[in-house]
Amino acid sequence: MKVNSVAKLTRGGEVRDRLLDLARTGMPDDEIATVLTGEGHRSPNCAEKVLLITVQRIRLGAGIKMTAQRNQ
Repeated sequence: MKVNSVAKLTRGGEVRDRLLDLARTGMPDDEIATVLTGEGHRSPNCAEKVLLITVQRIRLGAGIKMTAQRNQ
């Protein structure tokens, strides 16, 4: 079922905490999304995976800046 925020997900707090822990290690957003998806998490608007934009919004909302950009 789609919801409109991570906070409304059943495991929303767990997703946010895990995401921020990974972000603080300097892990790139795309890798964080992959790790969280592999752990069974999902984005509010996507039942299949954690979206990159979800990771970016939570990271930036917590004031965590990326130390280096990755070339894709």
